[in-house]
Amino acid sequence: MPSPQARVVKALVRAVVKARLARRTASPADSIATTRRMFELGAARNAKIPRDVRVETLVAPVRGEWVRANGAANPERAILYLHGGGYVACGPLTHRSLTIALARACGAPVFVPDYRLAPENPYPAALDDALQAYDMLRAHGFAPGDIALGGDSAGGGLALASALALRERDGAERPVACVFAYSPWTDLLATGASLWSNARSDDMLVGANVGPMARHYAPVEQLRHPFVSPLYGEYRAFPPLLIFASTSEVLRDDAVRLAGRARSQGADVTLQLEAALPHVWPLFDVLPEARASIAQTAEFVRRCWSAT
Repeated sequence: MPSPQARVVKALVRAVVKARLARRTASPADSIATTRRMFELGAARNAKIPRDVRVETLVAPVRGEWVRANGAANPERAILYLHGGGYVACGPLTHRSLTIALARACGAPVFVPDYRLAPENPYPAALDDALQAYDMLRAHGFAPGDIALGGDSAGGGLALASALALRERDGAERPVACVFAYSPWTDLLATGASLWSNARSDDMLVGANVGPMARHYAPVEQLRHPFVSPLYGEYRAFPPLLIFASTSEVLRDDAVRLAGRARSQGADVTLQLEAALPHVWPLFDVLPEARASIAQTAEFVRRCWSAT
């Protein structure tokens, strides 16, 4: 049963976000512009930085921001976090409440790339920017075992795709200590049954929009590629993987099927399904469920760091 706070957030998200995403607009460009404005307005409160946190904006060699909590216990480690937004919206500011929570809980700096967005910059722009961010961390002295890779929604899929791409590029079985993903978008072919079965219960996303949104990021002929849709990737000898999803969200099956595929190939996978919570609920820092999931993520990340 969701907490009282979650029930309030669910109602607000349904009334504000889902209602706008469900509206038909004159063109895809109008829809994307509306989505961007909506999430940017919602992020306004994140501009105020808490006293115990430092945020450093980078322009080069990679656009993005470092988020550091004072008194961090693991300053020699780092989290590379890839924000969601359907590959067409959002940025470091929209996700700052979540990255601050991760920096505090994990006791380590978090780098959030401001990766290029589609449709102006389609695949592989976002993946290239994520890999460049990883290379920057390595150049700063972080070893593969010092880096945890995470993300949410499209960013969760991008985190999985980045780990697959790094393994292929570098020939390393484990280019990072671990990977974690909140409500990841893993199948841009949009074949999950929950896109339809959870169309009414999802508080934020519209299942019918998922397939068309994917085509803003990559053409149809590329959608099965594992670097676009990590559901179709190879997970033997993959880093430990922690996945969160809500039972009521349209992307539930993207998480469940990815976890099943990776587990069947021998990967160390933990799938955490929570009942009736909004898509990427750790973004909503007022929720006790968000704090619990962040704490679970931090325990997982610290355990993986200790094992390297």
